[in-house]
Order: sequence, then structure tokens, then C-alpha cells
Amino acid sequence: MKIASAKEETSISSRMETTMSFDFQLATPRPLPVLVLADTSGSMKGEKIEAMNHALRTMAAELAALDDVRGEVYLGVITFGGEPNILQPPIPARQVKLPELSAGGKTPLGAALAIAHDLLEDRDIIPNRAFSPTLVLISDGQPTDLPDELMSRIARRTTANADELRETFLKWEPIQQLHTATRAARSQRLALGIEAGGSGDPTYALLEAFINQPGVPVARASEAGAILRFLQWVTLSVASRTKGRDPNAIVPELLDLSKLTDDGLVL
Repeated sequence: MKIASAKEETSISSRMETTMSFDFQLATPRPLPVLVLADTSGSMKGEKIEAMNHALRTMAAELAALDDVRGEVYLGVITFGGEPNILQPPIPARQVKLPELSAGGKTPLGAALAIAHDLLEDRDIIPNRAFSPTLVLISDGQPTDLPDELMSRIARRTTANADELRETFLKWEPIQQLHTATRAARSQRLALGIEAGGSGDPTYALLEAFINQPGVPVARASEAGAILRFLQWVTLSVASRTKGRDPNAIVPELLDLSKLTDDGLVL
């Protein structure tokens, strides 16, 4: 019987370590980040913030229950009310414990979008092997940190056609960053406008510009209870991605668009 030399044993050991490392990487689910931007400004007081709290906790529990060997959902939450705040950095959904939200202050959406951009582009937070993220926006009004020039332009175009309003918001720097950054541009973007009007309404145009993806509708709601329905819809879309042929697909194949109208998805 031939006895392996020290050099051969080292080579065999090295190959075994490489194989074990490769197998471990194959067995480790890839992160699928979901980042929620939640409006907690003063206009969200009362039923709306209560509904937001309930909906976010329900979503976290449902995302934690998703079981797929290919991907593990990471959930992060950014709030914007008074000041933008990283309420929860993206971590595995099963580890998330969200604190109670309160509402107050202005609506610094632009600053919140900038934070979202930075989180998504940070390789230490979202590793290279992660699937394309899902970015979710929930708001009930216009940002208060728009530049004066953009504000006046929107005021002049309140009754203008929808395309002009959307193009105006597409020129806003925080939205431009999302659409041009390496990872943020690949994200699936979903949005809910609470008490938002239809096509031609400035809030609707803002949400359209935020999404800016063919086939992905703006969701609208007239009452706070729709926040839960919207985030359940988001959860279903994420679940469809984990089980679909391509988890990186921007438009999920299994989205229920049965309530889609010319003025968005009415929940």
C-alpha cells in the first residue's frame, strides 16, 4: 500500500477544504433584501400609523416564514417623519423585532431615498451574492424636502397631463440616484399612495416616478386598512420571486393585478 507523502497530504487537504467551502456556499441561501420606506410624518397620526405598525409586524412574520433553499429574505425599514431614520437595518426577517412607530413632523422623503440608496449600494450590508432587492414606499402626501424650483414647477403643473408631472419628479436627484445606481436600478420598486388621487395627481406622479418600471402599477388606497393589504401583496410578490424561475425578475409572474385600473391598483 502506497503511503501519501506530506506534500500529497497537503494537496488532498487543500482540495477537501475547497470542496467543503464550495458546498457550504451552495447550501447557504442568498439574501433577498426587502427595504420599506414608511411615512411617519404628522399626517399619518391616528389610524394610519396604527395600521402601519400592525402591517409591518405582520409582514415581518410572514416574510420570516418563507422557506426557500435559494434565498433568505432580509428586511429593513426606513422611516421618514421629522427626520429620516434607519429603524431596522436589513437583517434576516426571522431576527426582526420592530419597535412601535409614532407619527410627527414633516415628510423628508428625499433624505429617506438617499439613505435607501446608500444601504442598497453598501456591499458590507447587502453582499454581492444577494438577489436584486425589493424597495417599498408607503406615503400619504408630497415630500417637504423638494427643492423650491421643483415645488413651483409642480404647482404650475397640477392640472397638467400625467406624463409631464412624472417627468418632473424623474428629474429630482434622490429619484435619479435610485434609477442610475448599480443595485438600486435593478431593484423591484412598489409603492402605495394613501389618499392619493389618480393619474394627474402630484402624489400619484411621484409614486410613478419612484417605480418607473413597465408593468408595475402604483397602488392607491382611501383608508388606513389598505396598508395591511398592500404589504400582504408585497409579501406575495416576494414569495413568488423566491419560488419563481428567476428570483431577480423585476416584475413577479404571480402578482394579482385583478384590481388594476387606469389610475393604478386600487386596494
